Amino acid sequence: MNIERQMRETPQVGNAPYRQIHSHSTGNPNSTAQNEADYMSRKDLNSGFYTHVVGNGQVIQTADVGRGAYDVGGAWNYETYAAVELIQSHATRAEFERDYRLYVELLRQLAKEAGIPLTLDTKDLAGIKTHMFCTYNQPNNGSDHIDPYPYLNHWGITVDQFERDLVTGFGNSNNTTGNTETPNKPTTEKDEDIMFKYIKVQKNGSQEVWLVFGNKRMHLGPKQLADANLLLTRTGHSTKEEQYSHDNYALKMIEKFTDVVKF
Repeated sequence: MNIERQMRETPQVGNAPYRQIHSHSTGNPNSTAQNEADYMSRKDLNSGFYTHVVGNGQVIQTADVGRGAYDVGGAWNYETYAAVELIQSHATRAEFERDYRLYVELLRQLAKEAGIPLTLDTKDLAGIKTHMFCTYNQPNNGSDHIDPYPYLNHWGITVDQFERDLVTGFGNSNNTTGNTETPNKPTTEKDEDIMFKYIKVQKNGSQEVWLVFGNKRMHLGPKQLADANLLLTRTGHSTKEEQYSHDNYALKMIEKFTDVVKF
């Protein structure tokens, strides 16, 4: 894999061994990989940083790996071997598939070089973790980010397929992202799909509770809330509710990449 380097010295966060690779997407529908690398070269590192950007057929390394990172807003910053961002400005399916393959192969490569298992969002501390999984599972969480799942879902990549692709990779196959190989499933418990609740605070201060399931979201009235909590519990998902202001960027990302349905 060809990796361009536009490196910046970053602070060491925590100490080895670093047991996680973090999977992100940028949340910016207009930026290129070069834009994101340039931004990393001048941004305030105390507000967050990442080690790689994937997009436009490129992989750009922006910082050394194996030093931790301020990338998930909680205790698992101290577990970051590498933090990989995928751009969100793809105009066509072909553009997305090209970069998705690079993204998956980079995550796999980094995990292998660090001796980290190719597992996705399991309850074990070590493995590949999405920012969303970190938000809902890490100690001392201060993040409300749920990337990269909404963007992957937008292009038809399910949690199961992402997990499968991380285990098997693409090799020299000319297949599209519809990888048909069957990996050995991790023995640890994992979420079967994206499912979580959140509270939307309207401009007038009123609150709405919403449930996200895959690429759909539904408003929960008082009667539906108990049913939703039961569903989340039975399927092993958290009943925790992140709260978002009506103009919060993470909320806008949820609403952009999910369709409203009735409960």
